[in-house]
Amino acid sequence: RDKRTVNVWPCCATAPHCRETSTVTSWHRQLRAGLGRKKIAILLCHKMLRIGGRNGLKCAIPFLIVLSMVHYILLGIVGGWKEHSGLMNWKLISESQRPKTLRLAPHQRRGQGTATLTVALISNNRESSLRRLCDSLLAADYSSLGRIFARVDIVFNLEASSDSGVVAYARGFEWPHGTKLVRKRAKQGGLILAVSESWFPSSREDYGCLLEDDIEVSPHWFQFVSKVLLALQREPDPRVIGISLYSPRWTETTNPPEPFDSSALISELMGPEHRESPYMMQTPCSWGAVYFPAHWEEFIRYLQLRSDLKDIDKGSPHGVQIPHSRTNGWTGGWKKFHFELLYLKGEYLLYPNFEDQHSLSTHHMEKGEHITAGDVDHKRRDFTVPLLTNGTAPLAQLRMLNISRLPVLNLFGEPWLREAELKDALRMAGNATVPNDGQRRKREILALAAGDGLSSASGEIMVSATSAPQAKGVASPVVHYGVLQKDGQFVVYREANLSFDEPKAVWSTNTYQDEVNGTVYSFSLASTGSLRLERIRESDGCSLDLVWSSPPDLYPRQPGTGSYLAHLESDGNLAVYWKNPCLLLVWKSGVVDGARRKDSSILRTGEELSSVSGDIIVSADDGRGGRYYGMVQEDGQFVIYRDPQRGATATSNVVWSTETHKGVKPAVSYRLAIGPTGSLKLEQLHASEDKVLGLLWSSPPDPTPRRSGTGTYHAELESDGNLAVYWADPCLSLVWQSIGKKPHVKECERRRCDREQALDHASCSLFPTAVPLLLQDASTFTLLISTHSHFELLSEQLSYYSASPVISMIVVTWHHMQVPPPPDARIRGTHIRFESPSTHSLNSRFQPLVYVSTEAVLVLDDDIKLHLQDVYNMFIAWKHNKRNLVGVSPRWVDVSGKKSSWAGAMKAGTGLSAAPLDLTYRYQNEDSSKHKLGYSLMLTRAVMMHRDYLRLYTCGGESKGLSLEVPRKFDQLRSLILSIVETDFNCEDIGMNFVANAAINGASPSGRTAAPLFIQPMHKIGDFGKMGDTGLHQKKSHVSARTTCLDQMNRAFWRATSHNLPLQTNIVGAVVSRNSSWTNLASIRYPGLATRLHEDCFAIAGEGESGACSWRIPRQTDYGASFDTGTHANTKLEQPVWGPVANLQKDAAEVTEQTESRDAPVSGTPPGIFSHDGPVLVRSSDLNVFETPDRGVSSYWLLVGEHAVNIASKAACPFSSLTEALPEVDATDLGGHAEVKFSPSSDKVIDDGSARDVDDLVRESIIRAYRAVCVPPLEGIFRRQGRKEHYYFTKDGAAYTVPYQRSCPRQSLVGAKVFDHITAGVRLSNQLPISELPSYIDTCFSPGLVRRERDGAMYYWVKGTAYYIPSEDACPDLELNTAMLVEHPDIDRLEFNTSIAKYPDRNELCFRRKRSQAGSFCFGPRCSAVATLYNLIPGGGERYLLSMVRAMQLMGEFVDILVFSENTCATNACVNRTAHAVRVDIDWTKASVRVVGDPQMVANGTLSIVGTPRYRLFALLGNEKLPQVRSLGSMSVYMNQFPFDRERPTQQLGQVVALSSYDAVVLNSRYTEGWYKKFIAPADAEAKRHGLLTPHHLVVYPPCALLEYSPDKPIDEDRIILTGRFFDDVQGKKHLEAVQAFGRLLELPRRDQSRKLTLYLVGHQMPGPVHEAYTDEVRALAAEVGNVKILSNLGGAQLEALMKTISVVWSFTGGVGPNENPADAEHFGIAVVEAMSAGAIPVLVDRGGLREIVNESPDHLCSSLDDFAVKTLRFFELGVADQREQRRKARTLAERFTEDHFDRRFKSIFQTHELSFFWRPLAEQLQLQLAAPARSVGSPSTASESWSAAGSKMGPLAAVIVETRVSIVFPLVVKTNLRMLALNGQAWSLYVFHGSENGDFCKQTLADLNNVVYTDLDVATLDDSTYNTLLKSESFWQLMLSDGVEKVLVFQLDSFLIRWGIDEFLQWDFI
Repeated sequence: RDKRTVNVWPCCATAPHCRETSTVTSWHRQLRAGLGRKKIAILLCHKMLRIGGRNGLKCAIPFLIVLSMVHYILLGIVGGWKEHSGLMNWKLISESQRPKTLRLAPHQRRGQGTATLTVALISNNRESSLRRLCDSLLAADYSSLGRIFARVDIVFNLEASSDSGVVAYARGFEWPHGTKLVRKRAKQGGLILAVSESWFPSSREDYGCLLEDDIEVSPHWFQFVSKVLLALQREPDPRVIGISLYSPRWTETTNPPEPFDSSALISELMGPEHRESPYMMQTPCSWGAVYFPAHWEEFIRYLQLRSDLKDIDKGSPHGVQIPHSRTNGWTGGWKKFHFELLYLKGEYLLYPNFEDQHSLSTHHMEKGEHITAGDVDHKRRDFTVPLLTNGTAPLAQLRMLNISRLPVLNLFGEPWLREAELKDALRMAGNATVPNDGQRRKREILALAAGDGLSSASGEIMVSATSAPQAKGVASPVVHYGVLQKDGQFVVYREANLSFDEPKAVWSTNTYQDEVNGTVYSFSLASTGSLRLERIRESDGCSLDLVWSSPPDLYPRQPGTGSYLAHLESDGNLAVYWKNPCLLLVWKSGVVDGARRKDSSILRTGEELSSVSGDIIVSADDGRGGRYYGMVQEDGQFVIYRDPQRGATATSNVVWSTETHKGVKPAVSYRLAIGPTGSLKLEQLHASEDKVLGLLWSSPPDPTPRRSGTGTYHAELESDGNLAVYWADPCLSLVWQSIGKKPHVKECERRRCDREQALDHASCSLFPTAVPLLLQDASTFTLLISTHSHFELLSEQLSYYSASPVISMIVVTWHHMQVPPPPDARIRGTHIRFESPSTHSLNSRFQPLVYVSTEAVLVLDDDIKLHLQDVYNMFIAWKHNKRNLVGVSPRWVDVSGKKSSWAGAMKAGTGLSAAPLDLTYRYQNEDSSKHKLGYSLMLTRAVMMHRDYLRLYTCGGESKGLSLEVPRKFDQLRSLILSIVETDFNCEDIGMNFVANAAINGASPSGRTAAPLFIQPMHKIGDFGKMGDTGLHQKKSHVSARTTCLDQMNRAFWRATSHNLPLQTNIVGAVVSRNSSWTNLASIRYPGLATRLHEDCFAIAGEGESGACSWRIPRQTDYGASFDTGTHANTKLEQPVWGPVANLQKDAAEVTEQTESRDAPVSGTPPGIFSHDGPVLVRSSDLNVFETPDRGVSSYWLLVGEHAVNIASKAACPFSSLTEALPEVDATDLGGHAEVKFSPSSDKVIDDGSARDVDDLVRESIIRAYRAVCVPPLEGIFRRQGRKEHYYFTKDGAAYTVPYQRSCPRQSLVGAKVFDHITAGVRLSNQLPISELPSYIDTCFSPGLVRRERDGAMYYWVKGTAYYIPSEDACPDLELNTAMLVEHPDIDRLEFNTSIAKYPDRNELCFRRKRSQAGSFCFGPRCSAVATLYNLIPGGGERYLLSMVRAMQLMGEFVDILVFSENTCATNACVNRTAHAVRVDIDWTKASVRVVGDPQMVANGTLSIVGTPRYRLFALLGNEKLPQVRSLGSMSVYMNQFPFDRERPTQQLGQVVALSSYDAVVLNSRYTEGWYKKFIAPADAEAKRHGLLTPHHLVVYPPCALLEYSPDKPIDEDRIILTGRFFDDVQGKKHLEAVQAFGRLLELPRRDQSRKLTLYLVGHQMPGPVHEAYTDEVRALAAEVGNVKILSNLGGAQLEALMKTISVVWSFTGGVGPNENPADAEHFGIAVVEAMSAGAIPVLVDRGGLREIVNESPDHLCSSLDDFAVKTLRFFELGVADQREQRRKARTLAERFTEDHFDRRFKSIFQTHELSFFWRPLAEQLQLQLAAPARSVGSPSTASESWSAAGSKMGPLAAVIVETRVSIVFPLVVKTNLRMLALNGQAWSLYVFHGSENGDFCKQTLADLNNVVYTDLDVATLDDSTYNTLLKSESFWQLMLSDGVEKVLVFQLDSFLIRWGIDEFLQWDFI
C-alpha cells in the first residue's frame, strides 16, 4: 500500500551470499507503531521477494527466520506487560507517571480506528471569522483518518447573542468527515461557560479540539495530532493531557510577560540538531488545542469546585495560589483555573516547535471578551504566528518521536531538570558556602557600640543613669557602674552615695583569671551583638583567648539599617540592644538589684515574669475603673485576674489561666517569657541553679515567616483582659490571643506585599482543603523528604525512589536558608518538586501542601535508604491501617521513678491513668525489648501517614479524610508541640505521634488504637546519618533532650485527653513468598525486637570506603503484597518475623533467595550458631546467628556434630552475629548440654559443671568449632571494646599498635572492628609498634605519593619499595603538591632510596596523559587556562576574566581557572557564585577551578607557576604594567585593567622576560591603551636592548549585559541615575559633585516646573569607617539639596526595574576639575553602558574611557558642574519624538559592547594567533637582525640607510602582503624584506591588505614606515580558496595599476629575503 522508498535494508547482513539489496520499510518502526504479526510478515515477504530470483528468496528466508524469533521474544515481553495483574510497568519504558489520563485505542488498520475527535467551535457574532476558521478546517489533510480516529465530528457552540447570519452559516455548513451539531445558548454565559460547556467527552475515546472563531488552523493540524498520538501510543506518558496546535511567543505567567523563543531554548537544551523538536509545557492553550477525555472531565469537576463560592479570589477554602505567577491576580477566565490544575497535578501539554514558530494554529487578535478596541497590551506581532503550510519535511521527523526524551517546561517556560542536570545542581549546592557576616562596624568613642571596648589597663568604666532607691534600706539615689578589672572579670557595682569606698557587686562574669604580667583584658561589643571579654597580649594587642561572651543576636540584621548598643541600665542590668532606630533587646544580664515590681501592660522579648519576684503585668483601665493583671503564681500557673481594687485574688475574678497547676514545691520557681518565635512560654525552673526543668505551657509560634531584624514580638494585656502577642514592625500584626474569637483591629495598615511574592503554601488560613479531596489519588502516594545539607545523599535518594511505580511525586523540603533549591525535575517520569520554607524549622517537615493530592504521604529523612519492596509493603499495610503512623523505626518509653512497669502504671495498657506519668525515651539497643509488651513511638525518619495529619499538626482543625474530631484542648497540645520543636530544634517526630494519638483518641471507642504501627522490613535499612557530623542524633545531649520533650508533651497530652501516651501491642509481620516479589503481610502480636534493623553506612558504595552502602536500583521495581486483616497472637509464619535481611554492604538492592528446609537432621550438620525458640531450633545456611525469645531469655547454641553447646552471650562469640538464623532442627535433646567459654591463655574449655560428661574428643572438636565460628583469623584494624586503642592484627595472631592515624595514614581507623580481648584469643601483652610489621610499607603507605615532613622529600611507594623523586622534572605528570605528609620516624630511613628513574615502569607512572584524579589539571589538545592573582569576588575585572573563560569554551576549549592558595574563592561553587553575580554563564562541564602553588623563580629571574601543563590558550588578569608570571600557553594574552603601578620601575629583566612570553596585551579601552603605552615604554626599550620581543596591544571592550529596552514607554518624571560604589578612594564616583550639579540643575528655569525631577545615587556600600563617613557626608548634602534618593546595596532585579524608568545617566568618575592621576578616571564604564541599553541618555564627564562610549560627542560630555546641569536640562526639554530618538541612539551606542561582540573579538584574537608559537624562534632571530647595523654581505656601499622610509613617493616597484592574522612575526618579516629591498638602491612602496580584525595592529606595528597603502578586505579571515580568488581578481591588481606600479613582489609571513640583489629578477615578467 505504501510504495514510497524508505530506509535501505542490507539483506546480506543475514545472508552473506546475497549480492542484491532492496529498499524495504524499517521493520522496527512498523513494530513500534503497533503492526500485527501478519502484517509484518506479509510486508517483509513482499519486499524481500521483490528483490527477484533465487537470490531474493535466499535473502528472505534467513531474514524471516531471525525476524520470527525476534517477534516471538517481543510478543512474550508485550504479553507479559498486558497480562501483569499488578502495577503498570510504564515507568520501565518511559518517563511517565502512574495516573491514567491517556487511554489510546489499540492500533488498527486504516479505516478501523475507534476513537473520535470532536472539534468544538466557539463563536459569538463574528461570521467572517467563523467562515475563515471553517474554511481552514475543510482545507486540512485528513489522509491519516482511520489510524487513530474513526471520524472527526464538529460542534458549533453559539452564544445567545449570535446573529442570524452566524446561525444560518452554521446550519448550512457541510462537514464530510463526521457528524455536525449546532448548539445555541438560551442565555448569555460568557467565555468561561462557553469554553467549559463546548465539549464533554462522550466516552473514554472521545477527544476534544477547542477552537474559538478568531483562530485559523494549518492544513497539517490533523496530521500533527495523529502523529503525536501514535508516538504517545508507543511510549505513553500519562502526564501529557493534551496537544497544543499553537506555538506561543510570550509567557503568560511571568509578571510582566516575557518573550519566549522555544526554538532557541530547545536548541540549548537538546542541541542544534533538535531545534524543531516538540516540547512539554505546563501551560494550557486556548488558541487551538486537543484535550484528552479523562483530563477534561477532571478539569470540569475542578472548575465546578472553584466556582461554587462567589469569593473564589478572596482566600476561600477553595483558593489556590501559584507561587510567583501572574495568574494569581486574574479575576476570571477558564485558563486561570486550568493553570492551577496543571500546577497542582504536575501535568503538561505537548507543544509544536517549528522554525520561526510556525504553528498548526494561529490567533488573529480580533475584538472580543479579552481583546478590546484600542488594546495596547496585545500586539498582533506578539500573538499572530505563521501557519505551517509546507509540512511534509517538518512532520516527517515525528515518525520517530521519542516522548520520554522531550524536555518539560514549567508554567514560566523554564525547563524541569533531568536526572544528570539535577545531580549537577545538587553537587553545586553541596559546594556552596555561607558568606561571612562582614567586617566590624565603625568604632564610636563616646558609646559602647559595635567595635568599641573597655580595657583593663585604661581604667575606663561604664556608668548608668541615677535611679530612685528601690532596695530595702537604701535611702539615697542609686548609681551602677561597670569595671573591667585586671583579674579578668567584668563586674557591675552599685553605689548609693556616689562614692567608691564600699561598693556592692550586683553582677559579674565570674571569670577570675588573676593578674598576669604582659596581659590586659578587653571588654567589647562585637558586630554580632555579642559582648566579648578577651585576654590581650599587651605588647602587640594580639588576642590570646576568649574568656567570656554573651550570646550573639538571634536575628540576622540587615547591614546599614541599624547598630548595636551596650547599655548599663539604672537597675543594674547590663543590656545589649539593636537600634533601628527603636531599641530592640538582644541580651540582658538579668540583675534584679533590690525588690522591684513591674507595672506595665507590655512584656517584651527578653523580659520575663517570675513567680519569685512577684512581677505582674497590668492592663490599661477598662473604662469602668477596673483593670486586669496577670501574674505567675507559685503553683505553676499564669493567671489573669480582674481586680478593681488591685489586690483581691478571689477565684471568682479569674478570667483566664494556663491550667497548669503543679502545686507549691520547694526550690522550684516558674517564669513566663516570650521567645524569638513569638511564642509565650511558661517554664518550670530550679530556683537556685536557674535551670529549666520543663515546659508547662506555650502559645503557638508565629505561623507567618518574619524577615529577621525588621521588627520584634511583644505580649500585651489589653483592657478587656485579653492577653495578645503581636509582631511590631512598627505596625502591629496579631500572632495569638487568649480570647479566641475576639475581632482584632490593627493599629495601622499593613504594608502591601510584593505581588511577586508567593503566599506561603502552609498558610493555614488559605489552605484549600477541598482541592486535595477532589483530586484525591488512592493508587499512589507522595514522598516527602526534608534536607538541609546532605545533597549528595539527596541526589542518590531522588534517583532511587523515582524508580518506584507507586510514588507519584517527590517533594523535597529545602531547609538550607543560604543556598537556593534547584528547579523542579523529572526522573523516570516522577515529578520532583522543591519546597523552600521561609524559616529553618523542623515544623516545616509537616507543612500541608496544596498539590499533595494522594491520601498517603511517606515522610523520609534525607539519610535513610528504604528498599523499594519495603516501601511498597509499607503502602499496602497503611491502606489497611490509614489512621496509623506506619513505619520501620519504633521507639520505646519507660516510666521513671517507682512505677517501672509500663502496664502497671496504666489501666489495661491503654494509657489511661489518674495523673500524667514521667516518661523516659529509649532506643532499641538500650534495653532488652522482650521485657516490653509493645512500643509507643514511631520515628518519622521513615513513616507513612494520612495527609490529614500534616494539616492537624500545622493548622489544627479536623480530619475529614479519617473522620476524626480532635479533643477540645487539642490546640493547647499542638501549640506546645510547635513551640518545643521551634525552640529545641528536635522532637518533631515525637510531636507527630502525640498529634496522631490525640486525633485517634477522639474516635469511637471501637476505633481507638495507638498511632504507631511497626511493619517488619524485608531488607536492612541503610542509615547514612553517620556519614557526616551534622546529625542531631550525634549530639551527646540528644537522648536527654528527647526525654525532656517526651515528658513535656505527654503532660500536655494528658491534659487534653486524660490519657498518657498509649502502647501499641501489634505489628505487621512480613514474609516473602517463593516468588521473591510478593510479600504476605499480617497483623500479629508484638513479639519483641532484638534485631537491629538499620545498618550504619559511612559512605556511598563505589567510593572505595569501608562501611559503604549501595544505592543501586533493583532489577525489579514493582512488587506485590497481600494483607491479612486479622490479628494473630501466636502465628508461626513460614519465615521468622526478623529475617531474612539482605546485607546492604554486599548488595543493597537484591532480595536473597532463602532455602527452606524444615526438619533437617542434626547429625552431620556443619558447625553453626543456633537460637532456641521453644520447640524449634534455628539454623542458618549462609548467616551465622539468630535470636528468638524463650521464656524471656535468649538461648544461643553451637552445634558440633550431634552435640549442642550453649553460648552464654554475645561477648562469648564476638565475631559472629547472634541475631540472624532460620528455624530447622528439633530441640528436644538440647536441654542438658553445657555452657562453654574460651580461655585466651590456653585452648581449653572452662567447665561450668554441666559439661563434665563431654569426653576429650568432643571437647577438642568443640574448641576447633568454637575458634572457627566465633574467633576467625583476624587481619586488619581493630579496637578494644569501649576503648580507643587501635591494633593491626595479622593472620598469624600478632597484634601491632596503631597509636594514631598518621602512623598508618592510608588505613581508616574510624571503621575499625570492635573486639573483646578476653575472648579474642590474642595476647596483647606482646604487641609491637606497627612500624615493626614486616609489611608495614605495603600496609600503611602503598601505593602512592608521600612527602617527608622533615625536609619535604618526595617518595613513591610501590611493591614494598620507596622510590625517590628528586624534582618535578623527574616525574612531570604527578601532582607532587598532593603527596601525603608522613610524620612517622621510620621515614627517616629513606635517605638513600632508589631514584624514581630506576623504577622499571617509570614511563607508565610518570608520563600518564589522562585526567584520572579529581583535582588534576587538564591534559590534552583542547586544554586552556586563565589565571588571576586577585580574589575572585564580583567586580569588573572578574567579569572580564570569566567572560574570557566563556569565550574559550565557545571555541571548544576545556578551561582550568588557576588561583593561588590564599585566594578567598578557590572552589567551583564559589567561582560559580561570582559568575552569577557578574552575570556570566559558564559551562562547568568544561571548566574547573585549580589551586596552584606560589610562583617560583626560574631562569632569567622570572616568576612562573609550576606543576601545570602547557596549555593551548592562556590568559592572565593583572593590574600591573608587566605580568607577574610567565605565560603558560602556546598562545597567550595578558589582560591589563589599568597600570596602577605606573610609577614603579619597569627595567627589571625578569619582568621584561615574562612580558615577552605573551603574544598580546589586551586593554579595556583606548584610554587605558594610551596610558599603558606611555608607562610601558621603558620596558619596551629594555626588551629591544636584549633582543626580546614585546607583545602588541589590543583593545577589547568589556562585555555588557543589555537591559530590556522599551522606546515607546512614556516616562512620567525626569529621573537621573548615577551608579557606583560608595567609597572614598581611587576611582571614587564623586557623589558629592553629582549632588552639587543636581542642585544647580534644580535652580535652572524649566518649561514645566511641576514635573518632578529626581536624582538616584545607587551602589554598594564599601565597609569601613572612612567609606561610611563619606556616605554620611553624601547623605547630608543630599538632604540639603532635596529630591535625591540614595539606594545602597540594591538587588539586581530592583536595579533593572529602576533603570527602565531612567531618563539620563550621569558619571562623574575622575571629577570635573584638574586631576593628575589617570587612574581616577573611568577606564570604560560598564554601568553607564547598561543604563544606556535601557534607553538612558548619557551625560558624562569629559574624561577617561567614557569618551569612547559616546564616540567623543560634545553633546554628551561635560567639563564643569554647570555644563552637567545645562546639557541635562537640554535633553529634558526635548519633545517626545526627539527624546525618543535620543533614547534610541543611546541604545544603539550600547549595542556595540554586547557579550556577543566580546566573544567574537576574543575568538578572532586567538584564531589569528595560530602562527605565533610556531614562528617565535624565527621572530627572535629577526629581532636581533633588525637591531644590527643595516648591512648585508655583499651589499653595495651606496645603499640607503634609511630603509624604514620605503621611498618618498609611489614608484613602479611595490611589495604586497595579504594578511588577516595578528602575529608577532608580521612586523619583523615585513621590515626585514623591505630592508633587503632597500639595499638595492631602489624605492619600493608597500601595499598591505588586512582583515577587519587586525587593521589597527598592522598600522601600529608599521607606523615607522612611509609609502604604505592599507586596504581593508572587510573579512576576519581568509582560507586558501578566498586567498586565490583575491589574487585572481581584477580589482586587486587595478588598485596598484592606478598608482603606476609595474612590478609586484607578493610575500607571506613564511617567506623573507636573506640578502640583497632583487634587481636581477626584475627583468622577468612573472616569477
